[in-house]
Amino acid sequence: LRLFFRQTHLIPIATGVWMIAIAGVLPNLYLTDRSASCLIWSLVVSAYSLLVAQAAWGAALCIGWTRASGEPIAHSPLAPLYIGALAVVSTGALLGIFIIMRGASSALKRSAHPLKAIH
Repeated sequence: LRLFFRQTHLIPIATGVWMIAIAGVLPNLYLTDRSASCLIWSLVVSAYSLLVAQAAWGAALCIGWTRASGEPIAHSPLAPLYIGALAVVSTGALLGIFIIMRGASSALKRSAHPLKAIH
């Protein structure tokens, strides 16, 4: 239960900080409109999927699954929803990181003096 409450509060805070950092960097990346839109939506879908995963975990705790059976949430009836939502979270985050790396690489390649831009 303690881990649930810790993750329910800390992960959304970290996700929000990550989104603010991306918003600050976005003008410096060289992205097409489509890839910029894909970056933003991957972060939004990832954040909301995390809420679904946390809600499934919280529901499993509320119905007493972990106490009654002694099993973790991976063995509860809500496990497919929980694991599926976490898969969407990780896919969205990895897609966002890939797009950021690609946009940063393209921006450095188009820069007249890439080493001066880094330092």
